[in-house]
Amino acid sequence: MQGMPERTEHHESIRQGPVAGITTEEILAAIRPPCDGLGPVIRYTLETPGKRLRSQLLYGAARVLGSPPNPNLARAATLVELLHNGTLLHDDVMDHARIRRNRPSVNRLWGDAVAILAGDFLLATVMDLALETGIPAVITTAVDTLIRLVEGQMLEIQQQGNLGLTEDTYLEIIRKKTASLMMAACRMGASMAGGNPEEILSLERFGLHLGLAFQMLDDLQDYCASAEASGKEPGRDAAEGKVTLPVIASLRKANPGQRERLRQIFGHDHRARPPEELRALLDRLGGFRYTLCAARQSVERAIDSLSSFPGGSAKRDLETIALAILGLSQG
Repeated sequence: MQGMPERTEHHESIRQGPVAGITTEEILAAIRPPCDGLGPVIRYTLETPGKRLRSQLLYGAARVLGSPPNPNLARAATLVELLHNGTLLHDDVMDHARIRRNRPSVNRLWGDAVAILAGDFLLATVMDLALETGIPAVITTAVDTLIRLVEGQMLEIQQQGNLGLTEDTYLEIIRKKTASLMMAACRMGASMAGGNPEEILSLERFGLHLGLAFQMLDDLQDYCASAEASGKEPGRDAAEGKVTLPVIASLRKANPGQRERLRQIFGHDHRARPPEELRALLDRLGGFRYTLCAARQSVERAIDSLSSFPGGSAKRDLETIALAILGLSQG
């Protein structure tokens, strides 16, 4: 695509990097057995793990502060991954998604009702694990994060199809629906490692800026990546009327005729929206390049958030994760 900046894929480097996330078998061993009928659904959901980025961040934040692995860290790492997967199950129902991580989605295979129940089970297990830790900071962070995720999803629904959406409101949506969970992972890891308030805040900021970059790139890839590269159906945002940063940035540069054409495209039934025309228009107006630059700036801010910590392998590991975000493709 003309004008689209080149990007490389580095998701395997994160999975196999020095900070490992929690494994599927560890997660399954940590949770209560699902009720009859849900067991195969839960295993299917968890057996293709994605990046396990949130548990990597939790372990990485604890390691920066000198904490070795321990059972409560493992419970919290399981918790953040289940919170992520539970909300994905619900998201796929709301978005009528057919593919997740290069496989048929749970709602496609078992139907919406079972997918919702599986998500409910994972979110209930999150609270069970939080209580098992007995650590107030973990419990309150888990509850607060779930509330933020709901708020972000609701705000996104309210803004669906709104081509007047501002960048500030877009950032509020992605801060709540994506970055809040990465912030929570860093906060839990830092709190459980005995970090002081300044250290916890610095690592939470790291998670914030990393999460913003992650979602910006995910929104970019919805227009630019293939289903095989992204692990899900491309073009879903436009199909669902979601106005994301590539569109917001393009509208600022559009002349009246281009702006009207964008309004016409988003005003059509999603089955009639011309994806190639929309992609070409956003590319020509610089929306893709703006989004990639904004993501890079967020990654730089994430790395800057670690400046108060002494150098060493633990800090370098988090910096490596941050830099690799610019090449992630499956979430």
